[in-house]
Amino acid sequence: MFVGDFMYPLYRDLLKVQSISETQKRRINRDVEHGTELNVRSSQQKSESINKATKKDPEFIYRDIFLWCILTYRLAMAKIILGQMKTRICSALIASKILKSLAYYAPDHESKERLFSEANVFETYAIEFVRCSYVYHKQQTCELIIRQVNLYGNVTCLQMALAGDNKKFLNEDACQALLTNIWYDKIDPVQERTRLVINLLTVGISQLFISMYEKHFHENRSTKQKTNVKLKKSLLELFDLFLI
Repeated sequence: MFVGDFMYPLYRDLLKVQSISETQKRRINRDVEHGTELNVRSSQQKSESINKATKKDPEFIYRDIFLWCILTYRLAMAKIILGQMKTRICSALIASKILKSLAYYAPDHESKERLFSEANVFETYAIEFVRCSYVYHKQQTCELIIRQVNLYGNVTCLQMALAGDNKKFLNEDACQALLTNIWYDKIDPVQERTRLVINLLTVGISQLFISMYEKHFHENRSTKQKTNVKLKKSLLELFDLFLI
């Protein structure tokens, strides 16, 4: 309701596992009464694996407490829990979206402004997390923004930013690089633009030399990789001989 229709139910998998565990328990009791020892052992092994699956990861507990804090307006506690979570970017964007949705049900203008200001605070947290991650590793940050988060019903950070109208977050370098890669299908736009200008000036003749150069470059690169692999193998063999 407060997030969007694109989010799957959070407790769908848990209900499935609980129903499977109940049927498995009935099967164990039936095997104990009527079955052999082999059937009992196999069913007990299956029940142990299901019990391991039903054990909650701490991240799910943090998620439940975090969402409870947001919905009950315990935002100071929510900010503390946010620092302990692994999915901080998506969690902060979801908190911003929920607070913006709650602002439409606010009784007066003052409480509405307070909710919008707190939503902007959580958006700022998400921006800071993305900036730190983008400085550390650019490609992984772009993948992190578009990755489906199982903790929140397979939503992505990009979906949450679009649903929550987080324009500052979308204006970040990581988001702009991701959108550029999606638009140009992982092709460098600057390189393609210069190539287009050169082809227009030379009436397409330069493309022949460019394609020949690229083919030669890729062949040399593959041969270098193969020689490096052979050198590594030979060095490992020599090292093994010395050890013997």
